[in-house]
Amino acid sequence: MRTMMYNTLCKTLLAGLLVLSPGLALANGIFQSTWRADRPAYTSFAVGAEWAEGRNIGNLPNDGRLLTMPRVQFNIPLGERGEIIIGHDVIRALSSSTAEATSGGDPYFFTKLGLFDETQYTPATTFIYGVVEPAANPPLGPDTLEFYAFLAFSKHWGDWRGDANFGTGIFEDHARSRQTDVVIMNLALWFQPAPLWHLGTEYLYQERVEGRWFDFTQGVDSPLRRRTLAATVDYGDQIKGRLRVSRGLVEQSEDWAVSTAVVYEFR
Repeated sequence: MRTMMYNTLCKTLLAGLLVLSPGLALANGIFQSTWRADRPAYTSFAVGAEWAEGRNIGNLPNDGRLLTMPRVQFNIPLGERGEIIIGHDVIRALSSSTAEATSGGDPYFFTKLGLFDETQYTPATTFIYGVVEPAANPPLGPDTLEFYAFLAFSKHWGDWRGDANFGTGIFEDHARSRQTDVVIMNLALWFQPAPLWHLGTEYLYQERVEGRWFDFTQGVDSPLRRRTLAATVDYGDQIKGRLRVSRGLVEQSEDWAVSTAVVYEFR
């Protein structure tokens, strides 16, 4: 019964990715938390690196540093029909106050697909699928699986643009013995005061409920809710620099992070 309800919800979400306004097409870029619903303007290949320091970043429970390098991503437009995104990261925990610190890396592969209606240019289907490869090390661990299906909205007002994501997904740990059901809501507001500058603020919400996916009678844990407010400054075009500061809004999380990233885009 639980599986049927979950599959029905996924199909419902997959049927309804909407765009309120095509506006100025901007690519779904590397290190982006909130996904845009615009049609892509061109094919691109991007490579980048990010350094993050904070508390409760990634899966590190305490203070730590994460280095994501390299990160590569293909953005492939399907004409007026949609977009395919293929990416690969290597995430390393450089230091932590726990035993989970490691000099190894977590290779992470992900794909995103958005399909658009041929005449109305309205996205009809989107999903993100990610998997940590078997050789992965802490903090993520080996053989981790993620899948998300969501609605995405985008709208422009002059130099301003707003993006919103609403959806659900699953996250399975390395043992594949427990499944975490995830509800997500991402809201973003961007302002472009000059051609090379983008200033943005994001509100990220996640609610996670853990349970045994193979035996629902075993019960589930209490839901974990994480609310995060982030501010981002981007500068550049093909070569782009990013500074991002985030802070958790719930007392029990106490998460914060400061990250810097550099991205080069081949078009």
